[in-house]
Amino acid sequence: MVAVLEVSSLRDVEIADEFVALRREIDRMEARFAQLSWAGHQRGIGSVDGSPSTQAWLRRHTGMRDGEARGAIEAG
Repeated sequence: MVAVLEVSSLRDVEIADEFVALRREIDRMEARFAQLSWAGHQRGIGSVDGSPSTQAWLRRHTGMRDGEARGAIEAG
């Protein structure tokens, strides 16, 4: 379940703090995703279901665009 944040009740400094905290969490998650993408690429995860590449596998299973999938693998 996703918690709904009532932003109208927050002070400006609380909104700013939430921005920073959220961006840090997103960055941590993206770094982990990239790490897993690279590991999957190294192991040939795309071939598990007949995808021609890890990049194609990521597009198929996550809905990522081509450049996003390639970027995740390269960043890992």
